[in-house]
Amino acid sequence: RTGQVQQVVAEFLRDEVYHYAPLQEAVHVIEDDPDLLRCILLLLAHGTVLRSDLPLPLSPDVDPLHLTGVVEPVGGHSYRIKNLVYQRFLERHFHPGRVGHLLAMSGRWDLALDYLEAGIRQGNEHSREDLLPATINSMYAAEDVARAAHFMTRGLTAAFGVVEARVWFAQSQENRLRLVAQVGPRPDGGSLLSAEMPVQADRLEARAYRQGRALRGPEGGRYVWRAMPLLAAGGRAVGVVMLCNDLLDGRAVHQRERELQLAGYLTQAARALKAVGVRRQELALAGSMQASLLPASAPDLPGWEIAARLQPARETSGDFYDLIPLPGEQLGVVVADVTDKGLGAALYMTLTRTLLRTYAANYPGRPDLALRAVNERLLADTDSGLFVTLFYGILDPERGTLSYCNAGHPPPYLVQTAEEETQVEPLSGRGIALGVVGDPGWEHTIVEVPRGGLLLLYTDGVVDALSPNGERFGVAAMLDLLRELAGWPATEVEERLLGELQQFAG
Repeated sequence: RTGQVQQVVAEFLRDEVYHYAPLQEAVHVIEDDPDLLRCILLLLAHGTVLRSDLPLPLSPDVDPLHLTGVVEPVGGHSYRIKNLVYQRFLERHFHPGRVGHLLAMSGRWDLALDYLEAGIRQGNEHSREDLLPATINSMYAAEDVARAAHFMTRGLTAAFGVVEARVWFAQSQENRLRLVAQVGPRPDGGSLLSAEMPVQADRLEARAYRQGRALRGPEGGRYVWRAMPLLAAGGRAVGVVMLCNDLLDGRAVHQRERELQLAGYLTQAARALKAVGVRRQELALAGSMQASLLPASAPDLPGWEIAARLQPARETSGDFYDLIPLPGEQLGVVVADVTDKGLGAALYMTLTRTLLRTYAANYPGRPDLALRAVNERLLADTDSGLFVTLFYGILDPERGTLSYCNAGHPPPYLVQTAEEETQVEPLSGRGIALGVVGDPGWEHTIVEVPRGGLLLLYTDGVVDALSPNGERFGVAAMLDLLRELAGWPATEVEERLLGELQQFAG
């Protein structure tokens, strides 16, 4: 009977499956969602999988996996592929090359390259054709030069039969080459190289870099070494790569036939490395500018505790805060988020801060008028397409009041305890961000901050923090923590909140 079932399945897969609309529709849905695809791959690999182990938020109300029609629940807590026909078809359809192509299209670079490399090992030439542009695109998306060079070496080893590769990047204005990536064991049994070398060094890599042309190492033996400069636009070298091929590997023959393709790949890789290097320099400059804008310390206000900290997830972000001394012992409190990162966002941040400090002094008791003036100048003086969400409040320590306007920023929360009951309420009023329209019509609101109360101002990086499983920290978790910390000193609230975020993010 098992043989008959297998025969029926085989006949259906051969003759009918591509005319079976429900299954074809399911495939289209799965291919459009990389998280759904990962769920299907787990089910194909392991049979029955716990709902909690699947990389997709699933609930009784929203269950895209079950809606595909190719899976079924098991015991209320797990899933499996619905039947043998679906299992065999999905195994055949989602072969490594296909999966790698789909993941590359969605920007899941590491996983995409894993599958494309598996496809190449299975002899799939289409996987090789997909791998090369995927590695170049992944280089452009990399967060730093070392990561970009890592992707580059994956392309070299998988597509060109390279046994070992070492990528050297030219340190800007330092006349040195820095080893940023290497892959493969030393076939000659040598030890690891130093991390840097002078450009004028008497080494094959340095000579190839200076001369701007490929050089071969000593002939003889099983392995052949080549130093190939990484030439970007204008023929200027941005680095050099050392390649080692095994002459006893059959792929070495094909390697000679692919010299033009290798040269083209290295040219594209050089451009990507240069772009990432320039972006890193801009981010470093932006981070330096951002740090210089922050207040050196919180002011000492009798009867008040103030704690503030900026902790970017990367080198720089569009977030900033400010504390502005105002007449009458008042204090301007600012928290903001520019909708971009990098040098452009840092310049926009600098302009916004400068304008706000100027107009805050001109309108010391009217945050709405100050923001209106800032908004008009941003619209008149910039054409960058950027904007900034910003909360600006004027704290009167003597009266215990906060006069504020909210320009599209996440609302601050006021925590107060009365008769042993802790209340956490958002500050009402949220208008349009700065730099969007000419007359946003912000609300000017005044709220009392009672003795023992806590006021939390934050950016969306707090609630949008992600766990290793892709879950958001969320507003609810932040509010639960605020209730727990009611009455604590401001510095301890800050430390506890940041600690919880770090633990959540892993």
